[in-house]
Amino acid sequence: MSKKILLKPYADENLIVQFCEPMELTKDVSITVPRQFKAYLYVDEKIEAVVKQCANERVFDLLNKDRSYLKKQLQVAFVSTVFPKILWGVGDIQVKNSKLKQAYRVGANGECIFEVVNDRRFIDNFKFGTVITLDDIKKKVLSCMQMVASDAVATLFADTTVSVFEVTAKTEEVSMAIKKQLNEKELIKDMGIEVNTLTAKIFVPEEDMLMIKNAVNSEGDSDEV
Repeated sequence: MSKKILLKPYADENLIVQFCEPMELTKDVSITVPRQFKAYLYVDEKIEAVVKQCANERVFDLLNKDRSYLKKQLQVAFVSTVFPKILWGVGDIQVKNSKLKQAYRVGANGECIFEVVNDRRFIDNFKFGTVITLDDIKKKVLSCMQMVASDAVATLFADTTVSVFEVTAKTEEVSMAIKKQLNEKELIKDMGIEVNTLTAKIFVPEEDMLMIKNAVNSEGDSDEV
């Protein structure tokens, strides 16, 4: 009697895709897919079925009891449908606002949550059969995120009537602009992911605020004279 095998993913939010070790497909191999996962059944490295939440289901049954699959190589990819937060941040962005005659530095940071919208494309961006972690994804997207955020912040603050003292009024607009521009990037599309939510916090260095405040006060004193 052959040994029964149960395949299931580890509970680790930093593991976005988990592959089981390749094995021979027999009637004794079963699979459990938790609620926040999807499983892709690869037979000889070709996807033959996608499995959602289930408990202790025979892989043979999930493949419609097709005996032609037996004794072939089985490998299962468990894909998490929940993405951990990625922290992002940009600073020292030079802003020259001709409307308000203000020049200063501005920075922004926040959290971003991606979601996988095309699992196959996402998996194909990495070496087949290897675990895909949050750090692996950061290496691919972080520089793109920083570039997009820098451009969005610089553009919005260069052409606004919002004073440097009220930069937080642009928070939602900055968040929406970064999210929209990221989702339009080919790198993001090619990875089969998109931004689900993105938060932003805007800040200006204290010395820049003080410099502009002094300049405004000086102008006021000159007007009085």
